Amino acid sequence: MRKMRKYRDYLIEKLSDRQEAIAYLQTALEEYQTDGDTAAFLLAVRTVAEAQGGLQKIAKRSHIDVQDLTVESTTDQVINFVKQMPPQEKRAVLLAIAEEAETDREKRLDEAEMRLRQLCFSRGLDWDTMTEDEREAFVDDLIHEDRQCNP
Repeated sequence: MRKMRKYRDYLIEKLSDRQEAIAYLQTALEEYQTDGDTAAFLLAVRTVAEAQGGLQKIAKRSHIDVQDLTVESTTDQVINFVKQMPPQEKRAVLLAIAEEAETDREKRLDEAEMRLRQLCFSRGLDWDTMTEDEREAFVDDLIHEDRQCNP
């Protein structure tokens, strides 16, 4: 029985050949000139870059800075690009964004708790010895500035 492999694996292998990569990019550029689909063109460039060993390797071979190979995209272009990705890659993008959001959330919570501790200290209170009800009342008093905080 013949072994099947993913098309992407086949494509990466095929595009590791310089002439195949050039032909692939020429076709992608022609299609871009016809339909203006930036996301599809950038996907082709990304695929060729991956097949050729990544941007670092291409930059080194070309004697240019890898930052000069980066492309700036609008938000709409990025969204369109992600929409065109295979489901597994979309999932990876979403997981990376969610992970970053969770890290940011934890940082914000830590910062908020530190500020609450400072406010408690400035009012002669100890956040660590307060009960949950006392903490809730303290925060409620902070939110409603029109009334005096309970010591």
